[in-house]
This record gives sequence, C-alpha cells and structure tokens, in this order.
Amino acid sequence: MQTSFDDIVFAIILVFPIVFFYAIASKHWLDKELNKAFWSGIVGGCFAIFFVRLLYVPIELYLGGEIRTFLTAPREWYITLIACIGIIGFVEEGFKTLLAHLVCCLNKKDGFRPTFVFMSFAGTALSFSFLENIQYYMVYGASVVLPRVLISSAAHFAFACIC
Repeated sequence: MQTSFDDIVFAIILVFPIVFFYAIASKHWLDKELNKAFWSGIVGGCFAIFFVRLLYVPIELYLGGEIRTFLTAPREWYITLIACIGIIGFVEEGFKTLLAHLVCCLNKKDGFRPTFVFMSFAGTALSFSFLENIQYYMVYGASVVLPRVLISSAAHFAFACIC
C-alpha cells in the first residue's frame, strides 16, 4: 500500500528534472526574456503532448492497438526501430520542435537569440517529458516511471538540444 510519504517522494522525483535545469541555468533567469522563453516553452510542451496524443489516435487505430503495446510485442528488431524512429521520433520530436519554434516566433524581439531558442526548447522538452511521465505513471505505476523519469527527461532534453 502506498503512503502519503511515497506520493511526496514520487512527486519530488517527477519534478526533479525541471527544478534541476532551472537551478543549473539560474544565471540566465536575471534576463527576463530568457525566463519568459523557458516558461513559454513549458506551456508549449503541454500543448505539444496534447497534439501528439491526438495524432496518435489514428495511428493507433491503424496499428490496431496502443502504440506502446505495438512496440513491446515480439517482432523483428528493425520493425521496432523503424516504428520508434518513424512514428515516435517524427511525431513527438516534430511537435516539440514546432511548438518551441512557435514560442520563438511569438517573441519577435528576442525570439531568435540562440540562448532564447535553447531555453524555449529546454522548457518544451522538460514539460513534455513531465506530462508523459505522469501518463506512464497512470498506466504502468511508479515502478516503471521512477527509472524512466531521469532517462526520459534526459532524452527529451538531448533531442531538443539537437533540434
């Protein structure tokens, strides 16, 4: 049985990547535009995950089930790799990139300063990962999500930096 202490620890672990990045980048928060870029990116990531989940509906109808179930089913490794890159990579990274660019375009004054772009992408990636981890928690429970929090957040952040 889960206690309220377990819930508190889980919540701390869940928000740790966002708080950690915010603390590491603390010297940038004096610049109001960079702070705005990060928090606008956080909002952008929330919208990105919403649109991704909407786009997954017809894809999952075509696949005949949930995409996570499709990826974990026994099959040739290259089919799983193609599905991961072609569906998840393209859809999720595409929407995060699109929303982060939208954040930059809406801020015409500083929107294309390299640090501004980076901060908006970081916010988008971290909020997307945060909400995705909540979804995984609701479906699979804490035992799956706890190790996934650091891996997922780092991966989404790395892909955002590449973009």
